[in-house]
Formats: sequence, structure tokens, C-alpha cells
Amino acid sequence: MSVDTSSGRGVSRRGFLTVAVSAIVAGVVAGVGAYYAGTLSAPVKEVVKEVTRTVTSTTTLAPGAPVTTTVTITPPPTTVTKTVTTTITATTPTTPTRKAIRIGTTQPGMAGYVMSGILMSAMKEVFPHYDVTLYPIGGPTANTKEFLAGTLEMPWSSATDLKLLYAREEWYKDVKEEVIKPVHTLYILRATQVFATTPELKAKYNLNSWKDLNGKKVTVYSAKLETYRWYMKAFELLGIKVTHVELDFEMIPEALLKGDIVACIYSDPGGEPAPWAQSLLVKTKVVLIPPSPEEIKKVSEAGFPFDYVPAERYTRFGIDVGGLDRVYTNPLLLGHSTTPQILDESDVYTLLKELIKRKGELANMSSYYKEFAEDPIDMQVSGVSLAPEVPVHPGLAKILKEYGVWKDAWKIAR
Repeated sequence: MSVDTSSGRGVSRRGFLTVAVSAIVAGVVAGVGAYYAGTLSAPVKEVVKEVTRTVTSTTTLAPGAPVTTTVTITPPPTTVTKTVTTTITATTPTTPTRKAIRIGTTQPGMAGYVMSGILMSAMKEVFPHYDVTLYPIGGPTANTKEFLAGTLEMPWSSATDLKLLYAREEWYKDVKEEVIKPVHTLYILRATQVFATTPELKAKYNLNSWKDLNGKKVTVYSAKLETYRWYMKAFELLGIKVTHVELDFEMIPEALLKGDIVACIYSDPGGEPAPWAQSLLVKTKVVLIPPSPEEIKKVSEAGFPFDYVPAERYTRFGIDVGGLDRVYTNPLLLGHSTTPQILDESDVYTLLKELIKRKGELANMSSYYKEFAEDPIDMQVSGVSLAPEVPVHPGLAKILKEYGVWKDAWKIAR
């Protein structure tokens, strides 16, 4: 077949094919471009694609048989990268943090340590949503200072030590007014502190009242404890000067028997002789040295935390009380204090109700709880009465009102 190339309207086969192929290539490339354009516009995962297309076209060049031309176009491999950012919100199970209640107490082996341990066990049952732990710190003063520093939630406390705190006296004189202070909350132990001697020393030095201790060597419990402070304040008021001999408690009986001291403080936590005092009772006859009526009058008028207790508290152990039916003493009302910011009204009310309910069980667990079990409400009233200027926890106030023993002069902590 021949093609007329002389006419301007004629088209050579090569020229036509060139045009056709160009058109086809353009179409194919346009199609490939459109495909990739669509791929790029879609929010899909990272894509890498290599494309090959085969195009078949039929073109009639002149009357006659058709000419079939097959063109294979392989564009260069094209890599399309799409970065997809996916935000995943995951819910991680978390365990709620339980509120920590750190209970301060005395050294192991003392009455407070035993009683606080029993209290801690009860609190774990009553408040399973709290993390309750016990910390042996020492006496009430050391515990209260830890509370003021924020390292305890429930310090081992005494009404007489709280009285010093709120008066900013002794070791609390630098405590700032705005500091959150513990309040009357829970009293579980009563311990009395009275002066005692032996019959021999009583006769030798004519020890019949506090003024007879003037100029003598005595052990006023321990200078680290508030009992020492209150007796020394009373002696200063009365013009009595004594020389305090600091001794380990276990050394007191021997020092008294040897005459190194002429008198000591006898202590009976929970109505039972302290271990060292029990040793004294075994080794000798114990005689109390009570204050005279005039001395009692002056100390009472000064508002110091002294009070009467039945003489039977001592006579049942064979102690000579000089025929008195009641003894004037510096009682310690001990327990745990806190604030409404830590344990609210409902918490303290619930705890007190539970302890009252379990009082018989507590007494069976420790003889130190026997006095609490006899009259738990009277113990609370006695504690508040020793320091009426100290606010009362609203949970305790609610209990006292229920029992009809609340006094209008007392104030509720807020």
C-alpha cells in the first residue's frame, strides 16, 4: 500500500502514527497522573506503587484492512509516600490512691504502743478506704511536733500537752498562730502521776506535803515529758525548789532504795502500775506524798491541770495514802488527736461509736483498755475538762451531745 505524500491534506503513515502515538501517550500519562493525583489526595496509609499500562489502539489509515498497533508504555517507577498521623486515646486502668493516716505512738514496750496498735487494727476495719500505719515516735510532745511538721495525721497526744501548745508555753512558744493544731479527739488512757517515797525516807525527812521536798533530790518523771513541766510550774508557784535527777525509769526503784533520791513520781497507766513502778511495789512499801490543802487551793486557782482521783486507785495495790479517800494528782489523759481537715466529723463520730461498741473486746485484748471500757464517755469529758480552752473535734462533740455531757463553755473546732 502506498501513501500520497504530495498533497497538503495527505498524512504520511509515520506522521500519523507519530500523532496517534503522541495522543495515546498523552492520554495514558494523563490517566496515570490522574490515578496518582487521586492516590495522593486520599487519606490512606503509606503507599508505594509501581504502574505499568498496556494500550491497544486500532487506526484506519486508508480504505482497506485495519492496521493494529500495540504500544506498551512503562513509566518510571513512582514512589508515593503519605504520612498519616493517627491519634489514639487509651484508657489506662489506675488504682485510686488511698488517703494515708499515719498514727504516732510511744516507743515499743510502753502502754501507748500497745493501745495504739490495737486502735490501728480497729481503724483498718472501720476505714478500709484509708491507708492506716503506725509510727513509734515517743511521748505526746514529740508526736505533736511531728504533726505540726506535717508528718503525722494522728499523733499520740495528751490533754495537758495540748494545753501547753495552745498557750504557746514551754517547747511550743515558737509555734505560729496560723499553724493548724490538733484538737481534742479521742482519749483512751488515763495515767496518774503522784509523788511517792518509802516509809524509811518519809520518816527520815518528815515528808508529809510537797513543801517538805524543798531542797531535796527527786525524780520528777522525766524532763522530756509534760508531767515534769506541770509539777515544776506548781512548785515554782508554791516557792518549792527541788533538784531533779534524770533517771531511766528502770533505775528509779534502786535509786530510791539507796537514798540517792528521796521521792519519785509514781505512774499508773490505765490504773495499773507502770512496769518499773511494779518493781518498786515488789521491793518496798510505797507511801504517797500528797499536797497540803493550802497547796491544792493555790494550784487549782492557777488553773493548772490537776484533779482528784479515788484513793482506791492506789490502796488496792497496798500503797499508803495517809488515810485519804481521794488523792490530788496531775492526771494524764492520753489518746490520739487530729483535726477536721484530716478526719471529718463523720469519721471521728463513726470511730468513737465503734470503739464504744467494742469496749469489752478492747479490754480483753489489753488491760490498759479496762478503764476506757468502764466509762469511755467519762474519759472524754475528763480529757476536755483538763484543757477547756482547746477546741473539740466536731465528731467528739456530737458524741458528747448525744450522751448529754456537752458543756456550752467548750468550743467546737471548725
